[in-house]
Amino acid sequence: MRTKKLAKLIAILPLTALMASPVSFAQGRGAVADTSIIQLHGYVQTDIQGGERDATLDVGKPNKNAEKLFGRMGIRRGYFTLSARHPKYRDWSAVGTVDINDRGVFPFQAYVNYLHQFDISDTELSLLEIGGKAGLDIPSFGLEERETSDQRLSPERAAYISNMYPDVVDLGVGMHFGIGFGGYTPTYLQHSFGLDIQALSGNGLGKMRKDVPDVLFDLRHSMSNIYLDILYGASYYWGYVPQGNELDKKVRRDYLSVFARFGFSTVLGYTRLSAEYISGNQPGKRQLSHVVGQKIGDKEYYDDKAIFSRGFQGAMGEVSHRFYFAPIGLLYKYYYYNKRDLITNDKELWQMYLDQFLASPEADGKEQVHGFGLQLFLLDDALRLTAYYEMPHSERVPNPKHPLYRDPSDDKLTLRLQYRF
Repeated sequence: MRTKKLAKLIAILPLTALMASPVSFAQGRGAVADTSIIQLHGYVQTDIQGGERDATLDVGKPNKNAEKLFGRMGIRRGYFTLSARHPKYRDWSAVGTVDINDRGVFPFQAYVNYLHQFDISDTELSLLEIGGKAGLDIPSFGLEERETSDQRLSPERAAYISNMYPDVVDLGVGMHFGIGFGGYTPTYLQHSFGLDIQALSGNGLGKMRKDVPDVLFDLRHSMSNIYLDILYGASYYWGYVPQGNELDKKVRRDYLSVFARFGFSTVLGYTRLSAEYISGNQPGKRQLSHVVGQKIGDKEYYDDKAIFSRGFQGAMGEVSHRFYFAPIGLLYKYYYYNKRDLITNDKELWQMYLDQFLASPEADGKEQVHGFGLQLFLLDDALRLTAYYEMPHSERVPNPKHPLYRDPSDDKLTLRLQYRF
């Protein structure tokens, strides 16, 4: 059955591809030399997608014909970053990024960064640094959220990451501390430890009735030599969303992430295994599993119990391999998402969960997603072509009026062209 679905999706994509054209840049690739004062760099991702009738695609408009396969194309992301550094004060820099995609033009990053590396020539250390940042940037949380989209091998982050950080970036200030040692020979492991502490608005650039910022802690340890790359760590995010017009009415928002990544080289190529587990409490409503950022309107503040904390769990595992004898890579990714992992003695809250699960058109259950990818790397990795087939499996809902009463047809295929400059 899955083979027939895949064949149908592949059949409709050439029709869509006839109307698509790749994005090119006359400037060419390559960052400006490190001695430059100003640098322009970024990447563009263009997608051609095909989906079954219930699929949610990442570009184009939703499907209105629920009986047929459909295809879409568009610019998923177009990040153009301008960074400036004073030639005399090399520790300081300023960064600004805009995102140009098929929905419009949006500000993405705008921050000032300070990073000072100490002279360690007379010590056993290989790295000693301290830094700070203020402005709009990606929070230093976990594995997938922190990884930029051009570095990530799969087309999108796991769905729970998108619900936790719907705007990807957030406004705040932070401190960074780093120390390293080892790496005296190519086979000797080099160790580095990093600690990030950030205070965040929890709302991107939007307005919110908050008097205390959210706080994020991230601690990680990496080891590497010419054969191995190992990373592991933990992140904790603590914050809240206000409820009602009184400052003491707060809905809990906290996330805990533990993650690890292991990469190794053999004669066949480079293999990488990644894993992340996240649990926490997410502000939500009766018919929406996540209410953070600018999704909160004035009416949500005043109705008691309109926003409440919903427990959740998410886990991701990924295996990738890139061959040395050819510019080809293979990818498999799996993630699990439970949006209603609730333990409470609040009978009213339990009834709200039960009502939603049985009757709400937005009932949330458990979801598992398998993804398979084939990648082609060209022009010293400046150009990457990806074919990625995704198969979601959602928990059935005991409500005949709900789409998840039956097993939805929501497989999708993504063909992506990524160009970095």
